[in-house]
Amino acid sequence: VAEALAHGCPAIVSHGAPWSGLETERCGWWIPAGPDTLARTLDAALRLPEDRLATMGNNGREWMRRDFSWQVIGQMMDAAYRWLLAGGNTPRFIKSD
Repeated sequence: VAEALAHGCPAIVSHGAPWSGLETERCGWWIPAGPDTLARTLDAALRLPEDRLATMGNNGREWMRRDFSWQVIGQMMDAAYRWLLAGGNTPRFIKSD
Protein backbone atom coordinates (compact mmCIF):
# COMPACT_ATOMS: atom_id res chain seq x y z
CA VAL A 1 0.00 0.00 0.00
CA ALA A 2 2.73 2.45 0.99
CA GLU A 3 4.67 1.78 -2.22
CA ALA A 4 1.57 2.33 -4.37
CA LEU A 5 0.78 5.58 -2.60
CA ALA A 6 4.40 6.77 -2.77
CA HIS A 7 4.21 6.28 -6.54
CA GLY A 8 0.98 8.25 -6.81
CA CYS A 9 -1.41 5.33 -7.21
CA PRO A 10 -4.62 5.49 -5.14
CA ALA A 11 -5.21 2.26 -3.22
CA ILE A 12 -8.21 0.15 -2.29
CA VAL A 13 -7.66 -1.65 1.02
CA SER A 14 -9.98 -3.65 3.27
CA HIS A 15 -10.73 -2.76 6.88
CA GLY A 16 -8.61 -5.71 7.99
CA ALA A 17 -5.51 -3.63 7.25
CA PRO A 18 -4.46 -0.51 9.19
CA TRP A 19 -4.97 2.03 6.41
CA SER A 20 -7.90 4.20 7.56
CA GLY A 21 -5.78 7.18 6.52
CA LEU A 22 -6.70 6.43 2.91
CA GLU A 23 -10.00 8.15 3.63
CA THR A 24 -8.76 10.99 5.84
CA GLU A 25 -5.94 11.78 3.40
CA ARG A 26 -8.31 11.44 0.39
CA CYS A 27 -5.98 9.13 -1.49
CA GLY A 28 -7.89 5.86 -1.73
CA TRP A 29 -10.61 3.66 -0.34
CA TRP A 30 -10.69 1.79 2.97
CA ILE A 31 -13.60 -0.62 2.59
CA PRO A 32 -15.25 -3.55 4.36
CA ALA A 33 -13.88 -6.86 3.16
CA GLY A 34 -15.97 -8.71 0.62
CA PRO A 35 -16.23 -9.30 -3.10
CA ASP A 36 -19.37 -7.19 -3.61
CA THR A 37 -17.91 -4.16 -1.85
CA LEU A 38 -14.65 -4.55 -3.75
CA ALA A 39 -16.48 -4.81 -7.08
CA ARG A 40 -18.55 -1.68 -6.35
CA THR A 41 -15.47 0.25 -5.25
CA LEU A 42 -13.46 -0.80 -8.30
CA ASP A 43 -16.34 0.21 -10.54
CA ALA A 44 -16.58 3.62 -8.85
CA ALA A 45 -12.81 4.13 -9.00
CA LEU A 46 -12.65 3.28 -12.69
CA ARG A 47 -15.39 5.81 -13.41
CA LEU A 48 -13.56 8.71 -11.75
CA PRO A 49 -12.16 11.39 -14.03
CA GLU A 50 -8.43 11.21 -14.65
CA ASP A 51 -7.81 14.53 -12.89
CA ARG A 52 -9.55 13.30 -9.74
CA LEU A 53 -7.41 10.15 -9.69
CA ALA A 54 -4.32 12.31 -10.21
CA THR A 55 -5.30 14.47 -7.23
CA MET A 56 -5.79 11.35 -5.10
CA GLY A 57 -2.41 10.08 -6.27
CA ASN A 58 -0.74 13.34 -5.31
CA ASN A 59 -2.46 13.25 -1.91
CA GLY A 60 -1.11 9.77 -1.29
CA ARG A 61 2.40 10.67 -2.40
CA GLU A 62 2.41 13.70 -0.07
CA TRP A 63 1.09 11.61 2.85
CA MET A 64 3.85 9.04 2.42
CA ARG A 65 6.50 11.77 2.16
CA ARG A 66 5.14 13.64 5.20
CA ASP A 67 4.63 10.69 7.55
CA PHE A 68 6.73 7.78 6.28
CA SER A 69 9.87 9.14 4.62
CA TRP A 70 13.26 7.91 5.82
CA GLN A 71 13.95 11.35 7.27
CA VAL A 72 10.76 11.23 9.34
CA ILE A 73 11.42 7.64 10.44
CA GLY A 74 14.97 8.60 11.47
CA GLN A 75 13.68 11.53 13.51
CA MET A 76 11.15 9.28 15.21
CA MET A 77 13.81 6.69 16.03
CA ASP A 78 16.05 9.41 17.48
CA ALA A 79 13.18 10.72 19.64
CA ALA A 80 12.29 7.20 20.80
CA TYR A 81 15.86 6.39 21.84
CA ARG A 82 16.23 9.73 23.61
CA TRP A 83 12.98 9.07 25.47
CA LEU A 84 14.10 5.56 26.43
CA LEU A 85 17.43 6.85 27.73
CA ALA A 86 16.36 10.08 29.42
CA GLY A 87 12.65 9.63 30.13
CA GLY A 88 10.25 12.53 29.95
CA ASN A 89 7.07 12.79 27.94
CA THR A 90 6.22 9.83 25.75
CA PRO A 91 6.60 10.77 22.06
CA ARG A 92 3.18 11.14 20.40
CA PHE A 93 3.87 8.32 17.92
CA ILE A 94 4.48 5.72 20.67
CA LYS A 95 1.21 4.09 21.65
CA SER A 96 0.85 2.53 25.06
CA ASP A 97 -2.20 0.82 26.46
